[in-house]
Amino acid sequence: MYYRLHDKAISGKFCPENAKSEPFDDAAVRCPECLGTGSVWVENPDWSGFGDEPANLEEECPLCQSEGSVYWSSLRDRRDEYDMGEYLQEGYSCFLSVEDMRAYIQEYGWYSIITDETPVVAFEGEEVGMGLDGEPLVIPSQVLYWTTWGKIKN
Repeated sequence: MYYRLHDKAISGKFCPENAKSEPFDDAAVRCPECLGTGSVWVENPDWSGFGDEPANLEEECPLCQSEGSVYWSSLRDRRDEYDMGEYLQEGYSCFLSVEDMRAYIQEYGWYSIITDETPVVAFEGEEVGMGLDGEPLVIPSQVLYWTTWGKIKN
């Protein structure tokens, strides 16, 4: 059995087709603009096609400022500009027990972003991988029950 905080308004319908996990807001991911190199190539405005002037110039990446990575939160609202597929993992991030969920929420300070009404789903499914924090990634096969964080947090 697995447990997941699952707000349908944010994550959509809980079903196998939607079972994708994305990084948390403070996760550093490879910059989609420079592909992790920290620099981009731009056209040289002074290039004439003759002489020793290069046609393209290497410049600092404007998105990551040469870091090669960005925080996921900086990309969330730019989904239409970049292909976000490489950042998504197959399967829902979830927990093996309510105790694991409580420990994770406490460790990462989620108490400030979840409420007693936040939905929690208990389900069965197939583990397909491991998430960025070592949590199981699971494709659901059967919902066992729905509850709320307020009912299981203690």
